[in-house]
Amino acid sequence: MESGLADGLEWRRSSRCNGGNCVEVAAQGDVIMVRSSADPEGPTLVFSCGTWREWISGVKDGRFRQV
Repeated sequence: MESGLADGLEWRRSSRCNGGNCVEVAAQGDVIMVRSSADPEGPTLVFSCGTWREWISGVKDGRFRQV
């Protein structure tokens, strides 16, 4: 990820996060960024809004196997 792209964003966590290693999500323009709360300075995944919506829909519909 380009340095500085995630500066000043409002990162959000799931209400189910209990202080452990959680996923954080932020939106900027037409992209969604995802990172680990345990390593906020580490790698950040970047998705288009459309791709993110498809993934969330798949999770809600149970299309992914739970491990």
